[in-house]
Amino acid sequence: MFDSNVVGKKQYDIINPINKIIVTRPYVILSRLFQLMLMCSYVPVGFRHSYIVPIPKSCQCSNKALTCDDFTGIVISLIISKVFEHCTLKRFELLFTTSRSQFGFKKGTSCSHTIRVAHSTVDNIIRGGNTGNLCAIELSKAFDKVNHHALYLKLMKRFILNELLTLLEFWLSSCYSCI
Repeated sequence: MFDSNVVGKKQYDIINPINKIIVTRPYVILSRLFQLMLMCSYVPVGFRHSYIVPIPKSCQCSNKALTCDDFTGIVISLIISKVFEHCTLKRFELLFTTSRSQFGFKKGTSCSHTIRVAHSTVDNIIRGGNTGNLCAIELSKAFDKVNHHALYLKLMKRFILNELLTLLEFWLSSCYSCI
């Protein structure tokens, strides 16, 4: 399921010439661990735990009483958890495709892409001799929460592997953070 080529180059064990013991390369161990995690639909406790470090948004903190909106959080989690995330995304990337019209939270796109598409769309409307209305909605808090059940339904419609779906369900329902 997880190819050790995703984690490293070669997947064979080597023999340490000094004491004649077999040394397994770390990426082979990780590959086997990730395969077991997927087969058992289980994520170790350490993978589910993260720390949130609050960072003030501006330097003018001493003038007023602070609220949660004055901070942004950076999430810190185990590196092995991030490696598992990367390998999972790489292994199942065909199941995680998005619409061409989505610009946010997508590799290789940014706000400048969205602005360029909006600008060219408005230009095309005006060049055609038409009048267009443009509406902008501020969605800064729209992605703070995700309905996990809706996410699972979308993944089922993409025929995601049952083991992966069960693993994601277990992972997302049992993760926790400390500040």
